[in-house]
Amino acid sequence: MTQETVERIQKINYHAARLLVLIAYCGSPVKSPWIKGRTLLAKFDFFLRYPAYLDKAARIRTNQGLEELMDYEINNVEARMIRYKYGPWDNVYYSILAYLIAKDLIVVEVRRNVEYFGLTELGQETVRKISETEAFQTLIVRAKVLKKLFPGWLGSSVKSFIYEHFPEIISLPLGKEI
Repeated sequence: MTQETVERIQKINYHAARLLVLIAYCGSPVKSPWIKGRTLLAKFDFFLRYPAYLDKAARIRTNQGLEELMDYEINNVEARMIRYKYGPWDNVYYSILAYLIAKDLIVVEVRRNVEYFGLTELGQETVRKISETEAFQTLIVRAKVLKKLFPGWLGSSVKSFIYEHFPEIISLPLGKEI
């Protein structure tokens, strides 16, 4: 296996693990979490990937920054997104969601033309294992903060929040990296 192939597999695994953490820690209800809609999934993923914007959202919503995050982490972006029609997006979602479904880690149900993303039993067990590793602790902290900042919000509401408070993102040309 080439180094490029190994790096590609690692990237896929990281994206998959991050989305599993997102569903587990940001979904509702707690015991059997679901994320309602691809828009909410993408906007929450934006905040997980961009801690500086998560910190800014916390300051807007609670008048305080994220004490849980170290200064060096605030400006760390592990995986870039692009400016898309409705704000931050990543074309990798199509392949990563298919990968998670194929590995029986998530299930997608369509209810009234809205996709609901939930964890399977294997997905829940995988998140438990991920949660025990040191490498994902800061991501889990971010996810917990995110859920507290936007409890019960719909994807369209989070999108509107981004449009209102982060004009530097919305003003980017479509397809431009954030």
